[in-house]
Amino acid sequence: MYCFSGYGCAVAEFPGVNARVSSGAAWIEEQICCLSGSPPDGCTCNSPVPAPAPAPAPAPAPGQSPSVPSDGGGVAGCFSGDATVLTHRGEKQMVDLQVGDEVLTSTTGHVFEPVYAFGHIDTTFRSEFVKLVFEFTDEAGTKQIQAIEMTDEHLLYVQESMHPVRAGSVQVGDKLVGLDASSVKVIQRTIISKEGIYAPLTASGRIVVNGLMASSYISLQKEAVMYSQLGADGWLELPLSQQDLCHYWMAPLRMMCTASHANKAAFCDRHDSEGYLHWVSLGIRLLRWLERQYLVVQIILLAAAVVALGILALIEDFMSTVLGGTVLMLLLTFGVYRSSERSRHFISTLGSSATASTCRTH
Repeated sequence: MYCFSGYGCAVAEFPGVNARVSSGAAWIEEQICCLSGSPPDGCTCNSPVPAPAPAPAPAPAPGQSPSVPSDGGGVAGCFSGDATVLTHRGEKQMVDLQVGDEVLTSTTGHVFEPVYAFGHIDTTFRSEFVKLVFEFTDEAGTKQIQAIEMTDEHLLYVQESMHPVRAGSVQVGDKLVGLDASSVKVIQRTIISKEGIYAPLTASGRIVVNGLMASSYISLQKEAVMYSQLGADGWLELPLSQQDLCHYWMAPLRMMCTASHANKAAFCDRHDSEGYLHWVSLGIRLLRWLERQYLVVQIILLAAAVVALGILALIEDFMSTVLGGTVLMLLLTFGVYRSSERSRHFISTLGSSATASTCRTH
């Protein structure tokens, strides 16, 4: 067929358009010949040929949700339903975990935090999981073998690393962070497929799953292992981890969901048709839009967002302290006092107006 994309089509030095279009070659050639004002030599225009019909997408199996590719575009970063967490009442499978359950979030101390929401939950969604089999030594000095299943995008803590890394980047021989800082070594890595995905969220952004320290978040960019990236193919790596990026973004939702108010359920328990929390879904869409902008625009907008959300996260941390709680109570008390003063002044003004009006009438 002719090369209508310009000189050098499918040539290494001049790649042009190098795609497999053999099924529609006749239609493409026919349309170009008919529509071009100066068609290439040997090009003849007959009656237009109908466009080739696209191949239909395979239908999901009965009772199965349509799968979204685990590629960072349709992000499905979660744990499998078989994963276990530790609560005050003992171990609990992820499939049985509920909002409000307090789970272990530290490997070096007994720190429990409530699950304030599920960033993504779908009991029938079929996804690929990275299954990491690891060995460790228990308190009795006996070697034990266990496994954890999480999607490629989910963030997992490894030893000698400041921030968690993408689970898909973990290899055999890597050392993970286990309970009481025990030595945990990956001895096998496989890819499996299962139904059911669960992503519980905690205030710290951390959670202990199957005895390993993991993040509540995912890597939102396909090629990003630990740090956020900008530019084509992520060539500009920022000193901002994927963990921090997600944690800053979730600050407004955390403050909504950890507070007690009448509209809490509307913010924290509502998910879209794909199982994403609405705030999480909005963040993914905004990031995809940002990736399509010029690099300068990406840098400016991301910097502004990080500063604004970072300040909000600092306020959140301050308010969680005893001093912060005291300040908040004082502010609320002052606000109530000022409101009552304005109300009394308004009522007094109305009373004076009414009296003056009565006097003028008489």
